Formats: sequence, structure tokens, C-alpha cells
Amino acid sequence: MILPKLFEPIQIKGLHSKNRIVMPPMHTNQGSMEEGISDQAIDFYLTRAQGGFGMIGVGVIDTYFIPLASSEKALFLSDDRHIKRYQTLTREVKKRGAVIYGQIGVRRVFKVSDLHRYPRLSALSADRIPEMIDSMVQASIRVREAGFDAIEILGIGGGAVSLFLSNVYNDRTDEWGGSLDGRMRFILEVLKGIRKELGDDYPIFFRFHGSEFLQGGYGIETEKEIARRLRAAGVDLFNVSGGGHGTHVPGLTPAMPRGGFAFLAREIKSCVDAPVAASNRINHPLVAEEILRKGWADLVSIGRGSLADPEWPLKARRGDMEDIRLCLACNECLDSVVIYEKSIRCTVNPRVGRVSESDPLPKAQVPRKVLVIGGGCTGLQAALTCAERGHTVCLIERQPCLGGKWRLASFPPGRQELLSFLLWLSRQVVKAGVEVRTGVECTPDLVRDLVPDVVLVCSGSRLLVPN
Repeated sequence: MILPKLFEPIQIKGLHSKNRIVMPPMHTNQGSMEEGISDQAIDFYLTRAQGGFGMIGVGVIDTYFIPLASSEKALFLSDDRHIKRYQTLTREVKKRGAVIYGQIGVRRVFKVSDLHRYPRLSALSADRIPEMIDSMVQASIRVREAGFDAIEILGIGGGAVSLFLSNVYNDRTDEWGGSLDGRMRFILEVLKGIRKELGDDYPIFFRFHGSEFLQGGYGIETEKEIARRLRAAGVDLFNVSGGGHGTHVPGLTPAMPRGGFAFLAREIKSCVDAPVAASNRINHPLVAEEILRKGWADLVSIGRGSLADPEWPLKARRGDMEDIRLCLACNECLDSVVIYEKSIRCTVNPRVGRVSESDPLPKAQVPRKVLVIGGGCTGLQAALTCAERGHTVCLIERQPCLGGKWRLASFPPGRQELLSFLLWLSRQVVKAGVEVRTGVECTPDLVRDLVPDVVLVCSGSRLLVPN
């Protein structure tokens, strides 16, 4: 095996993970106050458990809904009627060999669009703070009753915990702000309440910023002190990210090098005696393996990569690196969920958030002869899907090479990741048996000669030239 560290088992406070690959919780907008979690979301997580992830994080489960700031499409576990739905999820994930944990938190105190304006926590009424803490403690009880193996506290992305810890957002002068002791009081009260309810043996994880990356915000040295105190308070695993919605430092864009935030995990690992997971822009198995071999982290989070390819671990274990559909860091997933309040979407995975990913692609009842005109990414994906459904497919591209405008878009600095999707599509259509003809002009006579049952015209996009 060329990835021995990645597929080495690990024990975390009595939990056994078959590998070091974590799918961390991500906003998917596949929940509701009525159901708690939708059938579509359950399918989403089961698909990735089947795909070989050692640990599956579900969340964020919003414990304290704030109108105009929170989302009604978040996951909820706000009362006991939701528990049975989550029990179905946890039972089925465990059958597929994965550890499953639930992430809880006050997802939003302020609107995401306001975080760049740096709203202040002094605007939050003091009587609401104990309510928030109690909501998280009560949710932790339901998390365990729902069958989750562990619980994770949300400490990133503009949630309440991250705001209270922040030097920038937390301007309170009462016992909830000021010094580090005051800023940590919220998370420590949450931990104290959860430990009281769940006992010392139930694993508690914490996902947090290794650095705020904000002017005037805390850096890695402060975060190391926070980690030390949280470890003493009972945190059993640290999942380390960086920045948040208010930072100007790119965290999930192509401008961030692969594994660029792993150094934050390294610093946290140096000061706590608990497992640490590295996060952000770890989209290739060799990058993940390198982080583990260097001893910078004990686990790696493959978040957006799990959206792009739910079978990322299985393909990596087989050594089929070229068959992994890599995350491009294009942020379509974040735009759809955070900006437009839609269900999760992915540029390279057309099924996520739209149709079941666990059900096999339905085969055509009547196989047809399909002609695809245009060899850009849209044409290639159309040809691939048709071939996978059992149709006989011929793709014709006028240019001597495939890719169209997508290939041009991959040329500028910081856009090289786009090329990986084009390479993946080019390989997959050949493997699927598509006949590919490049350097051929598709004329009416040629179409008549080929006698297709169906013609798909994917003639490409137009360049948008800014003023």
C-alpha cells in the first residue's frame, strides 16, 4: 500500500476508526425544523460512509435558531421527535463501518453577510447567553440518544463559540468578554454542562480556528493556550481549521495551496496530548499522506473533497488516484448554501444535492445511439452520463483537443486546479466506451451519416470580457 499512514486505524477514547480520513461536518441545507434531517441528507451521509470514510461528521446541528441570521434549512435536533430520524442515520452509517459524530452549535448570531462589517457581541442581550449554553447542553443529550458515537462543538465560521473567543467580535465588558478567561467562559460553560450530562466517557471533539486571520484577532499562540485549556476541560479531539467568513485570507479557494493550513494543526498538536485533525484544501491523497507522515496531524479532514467524490477513500486505498474526482476549490458549494440558501451543490459532482447518490445511476430502458456535439466539460459530462446509463455515445469536437473554454480558464495563476476536472472527464469517457473524435467539424451531412437517435448540442460558452 502506498498510503500506509492514511489507512492506519486509530483509537480515540474508545472509538475505533478504520482509517485517518474524516469527513467533517459541512453546511448542506438539507434539514428543516419539521424533520430535523431530510431523507436527502441521510442519503448524503450514507453514500460517504459507503465510500470508505473512517469518520463521518454530521452538522452543524443548530441548537438556537435566531431569525434573519440562522437558516431554516439547517439540521435541527431541537426536540425528541427528531431523534428517530437521526437514529436511522447513525444505525446505517455504523453498518457501513464508519464512526459517526454529531456537531452542535449556535450556528449564527449575526447574518453571514454582516460578518465582514464586524458586528459586536455587546449587542447580544446577556439573558440570551445562558439560553444558548443550555440549548447546546440539551442538544448533546439528544445527540447521544440518537446514537452518535461522539459529539463535536462548532467553534468556527461565525458561530457563537467562535465569536465569543474572538478578539474582534467580542467587545463585551462583562464576565463574557474582555480577557481570555472571559472570552472562554462561554465554551467552558458548554463543556461543563455537556460533561455533567454525558459523563466523562463520552467523546467530545472541538472544531476551531488555528488562527482568526483578522486584523486585531488572535493568532496561533493564543489558540494554543485555548487548546490547552480545552484539553484540560475534557476535549478529546481537535479539528483545526483557519479563519472564517469574516477573514480576507483565502481558506477554500484555489489561491490557497493544497494543505496550506496544515501548519495550524501542527502547532496545536505540539501542545496537547489528544488527536488532532488537519483541515482545508486537502484534496489529494498524497497531500493527506504527507501531512500524516510528517507528524503534523493524526487525521485529515476531507470536506469539500467528499462532495466532489464520495468514494475518495476507496479509490485512494486501491491506488486509483486518477479516478478520484478532485475538489477544484471553486466554492460553488459555499455559494449555494451560504449565499443563496439553497441545497448543497458541486461543480464537478452533478448528483450531490439533486438526486440520490447511493442509488445506482438508472440504466436506460431502451439504449439509444447518442451524438454529443462539443467536447468541453458540459459535453464530456453529458457523454459520460449517457454512456454510464447504457447508451452508445459518439462525441465530436471541432478543436484538436478537448476542454473548450474550460481549458483556457485553467491557464491563469491560481486556476490550475480546474485542469484536474478536465483530465478526469477525458479519462472517464474513454473508460466508459465513448467514441471521441477531435479535430472534426460536425456538419449536417456528418450527422445524417452517423444516424443518431439523439443529438446533444454542447457547443460551448461565450467568453465574458469585463469592461
